Amino acid sequence: MEFPLIYDQKNFKWNLLGDILKIFDSRLTRQVFARQGLKPLNKFVKILKVVLIAIFFARDVSFVLNELEDQYEL
Repeated sequence: MEFPLIYDQKNFKWNLLGDILKIFDSRLTRQVFARQGLKPLNKFVKILKVVLIAIFFARDVSFVLNELEDQYEL
């Protein structure tokens, strides 16, 4: 049984992950991705964020997708 991902603003892991994910929303990062030919850009960034969450919490990508669909706050 896998425990659900519970968002907590006081948890340092969530704060660190939030800072990392903000980097991928920056204009400079998106320009670098576009120069490398990673298109469609919005879809690529979303996929990258899901994969990073899965790696960060040592979960399967499918589990993270289900959690993101079930919980709005994530």
